[in-house]
Amino acid sequence: MPGSESGVMFGSEAAGRVSSNEVFVAGTSLLAAHAFGHEAERLSQIEQVFVAALETGRIDDAAIRLNDLEKEFPTTTNKDGNIVFASLRVAKLQGMLLEAKAEFDKALALYEKALAQDETYAPIIKRKVAVLIDQGKSNVAITTLVHYLDHFHADLEAWTTLSNLYLRANMFQQAAFALEECMILGGFNFLYHIRYAELNMTLGKYPVALKYFCSAVEVTERVGARCARGMDCVK
Repeated sequence: MPGSESGVMFGSEAAGRVSSNEVFVAGTSLLAAHAFGHEAERLSQIEQVFVAALETGRIDDAAIRLNDLEKEFPTTTNKDGNIVFASLRVAKLQGMLLEAKAEFDKALALYEKALAQDETYAPIIKRKVAVLIDQGKSNVAITTLVHYLDHFHADLEAWTTLSNLYLRANMFQQAAFALEECMILGGFNFLYHIRYAELNMTLGKYPVALKYFCSAVEVTERVGARCARGMDCVK
């Protein structure tokens, strides 16, 4: 449970084929029937039912499942009076429940305590950033993401989010840098080239903009697609 987020019963591929309600109903039935080959499978199923419950608005059911996990991974206090989480993965779920209850300040406080235990735990950092963005605290979200990317430089999703935050704040030079990282990590996604080209148009760098509109066209042609926006600008 404290380890990787992957390997759960309803993985990302399966989740694309079934609804959250189906996951909740099927998972609840499996838990009631104790239909598991080993303990790790049971814990993974509890987590999936918890997430499905949140996604379908079953807050009380989610709380019940979280309580099951908290019994397995209890939160304690050390001799200095600091909270110690037996599982940061469960701590993340506790924060998610608080978010679902619209108790965002409590969720952030919990995430801060968890990150004091391990400042590089990516799932909680991402939850924290999501809450900060929802609360309109873009500057803090930017600072948090920059710190996160110091440790996880190859996270394309984080660079994309950071570029969007910079754009909202009219920090165009910083947004350009973030988009350059996006193109390095996701070079076959023509949208990054389009965004970078349009940003350079905003900055008045028209030759650079034209170069990246052309690059967007080239990228799409390589994969047998067509970039209408790039073609229009090149013409």
